[in-house]
Amino acid sequence: MMEGIDESFDAAIFVGYHAKAGTPDSLLEHTSSGKVTDFSVNGISMPEAGYNALIAGHYGVPVAFAAGDRALCEQITALLDDVEVVAVKHGIGAAQVSPHPEVTRMQISQGVDRALRRLGDFAPYRLETPYTLVVKLKDEEMVHKGSHYPGVSRTGEWELSYTSDDFLEIMKAFSYVRR
Repeated sequence: MMEGIDESFDAAIFVGYHAKAGTPDSLLEHTSSGKVTDFSVNGISMPEAGYNALIAGHYGVPVAFAAGDRALCEQITALLDDVEVVAVKHGIGAAQVSPHPEVTRMQISQGVDRALRRLGDFAPYRLETPYTLVVKLKDEEMVHKGSHYPGVSRTGEWELSYTSDDFLEIMKAFSYVRR
């Protein structure tokens, strides 16, 4: 998650992120752990970069830049109104195509420079409250255990839901149910 972030930050920069669980042609696609198959808030399925953008938005901090595989760049661009992205590789099934590490380093550096020059263009990512988290898991023991967190409801065979006006409370519930 986003340990240490607060209102004093001008922007968040995500480097080395990946697409959400189940994304075709993505590298290291997962959401939090191998047992979380989907994470959605208010009906919007999102990768880890999405919920980290909501944590940053909770503090009024916009995401200015993200780097990862092509699938992640597509997902974060779809979530945020405006963000600089650099796709440093792309998947082809279980394989990948990626440039030399020095090229990647240069692309990331240039992308961050572009983002920092445009800081005023980015807005914090926020959704309407209340927030409703829906987590889909692929482990019955996790679903059963997670359903005992105060306020969490089992809403499907592999699904748990939790609602709060405080996004940090949403993330506390998620931290509990994904264990």
